[in-house]
Amino acid sequence: MTFRDGEPAVNGHAPGILNPLWKRFSIAVWRIAFVVVIFLWLHPVTYRSTRMAIVGLVVLLWGSSLILWWDMKAIRIAAFAIAVVVLLLAILPGRTPDVGKLRSNYVESLTEYEGTRYIWGGENRLGIDCSGLVRRGLINASLQQGFTTANPGLIRQSFLMRWFDCSARALQEEYRSQTHRLFPARSIQQLDHTKLEPGDFAVTATGVHTLAYLGDKKWIEADPGAGRVIIVQAEDENGWLKVPIEVVRWRAFELESYR
Repeated sequence: MTFRDGEPAVNGHAPGILNPLWKRFSIAVWRIAFVVVIFLWLHPVTYRSTRMAIVGLVVLLWGSSLILWWDMKAIRIAAFAIAVVVLLLAILPGRTPDVGKLRSNYVESLTEYEGTRYIWGGENRLGIDCSGLVRRGLINASLQQGFTTANPGLIRQSFLMRWFDCSARALQEEYRSQTHRLFPARSIQQLDHTKLEPGDFAVTATGVHTLAYLGDKKWIEADPGAGRVIIVQAEDENGWLKVPIEVVRWRAFELESYR
């Protein structure tokens, strides 16, 4: 007995096709793994172990898709195309981005989170904290410009920022050389705003909170007291505007960091 292309049957089944009972079981496991990936991806709070689990499960889903649906040409082509794209994104050199556009995209991304509920350790639209907000703005802006300008460097930067989570204090201390400490100030209310660029951010001297500057003396923060992301004016009656701070800038907005 032979199947298409004249290939002989193996144990009564066509080559490359799993035993029907085992295949049904494998598909059920595949579906569970897919749901788990979606849940972990959407959950506001992630840890290093969570991110490793997502990567591992995605690789498992990719490989098992090839095995389960090898006889479907479209699946094979899609799977290999995804692998090639990921490889190219990993190895192709990046280019110096349009820093001005990146900064404006960053500010725009920050404002899209207004009203998002505050969750300590959160980093997406279902819940976010202060450091998660200032980081997520740059993650989104880098990813957006990376894809629209075909710049693998920005896409890698977005992935690495998501992988290496950090606190407000770590941002203040120039964690992984991502930030540049500019100068201290007695408070945002006493700050000379002419020294700022939109997208700069302030970290409290204690390292427990951060607010990002939008321009025109407007600041955005994931405020634990308000329980959500809010936009405030420098003159508002908000306790975080009255404490000592240090002004910090993303090195992604400095051309020197790309040379």
